Amino acid sequence: MSEVPVITLCTTDEVLRGSAAGALLCDIPGAVVLQHDIDVRTGVLRRVVYDASGVRSDTERRLEHACASCATREDILPTLEELVAQRPAAVVLALPTAIEAVPVLHALRKVPGAVPAGVATVVDLDALLEDLTSGDRLADRGLGAAPEDDRTIGEVVVGQLETADVVLVSGDGDERAQALVAHLAGPDRLAPWYAVPADRLLDARPDPRRGDLLTVSATGADPAEDVWTVDLSSWRPVHPDRLMERAEELGGTAVRSKGHFWVASRPRLACAWDGAVGDVSIGRIGAWDGEPRTHLVVTGVGGEPRRVVDAFEEVLLTDVELVGGLGTWTGEGDGLDPWLGAVGDAV
Repeated sequence: MSEVPVITLCTTDEVLRGSAAGALLCDIPGAVVLQHDIDVRTGVLRRVVYDASGVRSDTERRLEHACASCATREDILPTLEELVAQRPAAVVLALPTAIEAVPVLHALRKVPGAVPAGVATVVDLDALLEDLTSGDRLADRGLGAAPEDDRTIGEVVVGQLETADVVLVSGDGDERAQALVAHLAGPDRLAPWYAVPADRLLDARPDPRRGDLLTVSATGADPAEDVWTVDLSSWRPVHPDRLMERAEELGGTAVRSKGHFWVASRPRLACAWDGAVGDVSIGRIGAWDGEPRTHLVVTGVGGEPRRVVDAFEEVLLTDVELVGGLGTWTGEGDGLDPWLGAVGDAV
């Protein structure tokens, strides 16, 4: 018996989500939509199941904690398992607004009879530049996925775009907005919301490593309309002091910066670099599986990409600094404990 493909639908706009879900129902006979919304103030989760003939069910329930992970564990996965058992042609999983796809994709692999298919992200091209530059928090727009959700709207939009197999768009936008989609998602991912490439979504099988900061890569989009991406890679570790000094130039002004690095004082630890719309965080990934590397992919609008390249080269250890070997660095304090833990912590 073949598995039921589950298409994941992400957006920050409820109206666009409904429009795209309806278009998918038209293009995939026998499909069903499973839609969820979370009211973080009341802790109520609303679940609507519908198909081309109309609404099958509309249910509300109170969550133990009003957050995306609780919604997934307590309702989305159990309901999805019930729907898959009915053998629809496909399930369109219309996620609550501001939820990103990667954690859900991992969870879908545990649902018997289901197979994760493509991810579609829906955006308004006319609002994209404002969303990426305004600095608005999700709470400012009533979109928080949990009471403590402090993410910016731009951070969420970037995350939804870069994990999409297809980006469904409304509005015309300008060439800069279209270039941003190409650099974040891929040059061949954009389609109008009313002309969904359903076959592409049904046939897609997301790599389990999607979203893994150890496997980052540029999309290959050409520079256009002041939008650029630089792909920076080296076998060298970074100097802890220079990393902190140049962090702003590396990612503080970028639309997106992501990847991994290693620090001379912590040669066994793979470290994460995760930045969006001006905010950058670093953290622990775990022990290296293979040879350590430093690899960052940075996308920006305007400015001078050469400054990012120069900053990257300057944070790396030089030949002179490597002469004595990494043994001269290990065990030394490096000022990164607040983000990476104590130098002596086990990996």
